[in-house]
Amino acid sequence: MRVLVIGARALGGYFGACMARAGRDVTFLVRPTRAAQLAKDGLRVVSPHGDFSVAAVTVQADDLHDAYDLILAGTKSYSLPEAMDQFAGRSDVSYPTGPERHGAFGQPERSVRR
Repeated sequence: MRVLVIGARALGGYFGACMARAGRDVTFLVRPTRAAQLAKDGLRVVSPHGDFSVAAVTVQADDLHDAYDLILAGTKSYSLPEAMDQFAGRSDVSYPTGPERHGAFGQPERSVRR
């Protein structure tokens, strides 16, 4: 199963890193600055359940051409519409999505699938 995680900070970074550590095929859709940071330092998780690091495979919106079986949107609620626009229409695959939004209170309409 190929997984695309949108965002590699608190939510997207944690869940994506856990899946990558478990051997899943995970790619992170990130902006250029974050891609450079992840290429240099990897993705580090600091947790009361144990700290770990993984090498993060990244892609930027302009280079997003592959199909994914699952897309996990780990973004702030105000960034979700932009994030969804970045992958919508990039493939003929119907994506199951799971928005895991940070700061979602007060904006439930933003989680509507496009």
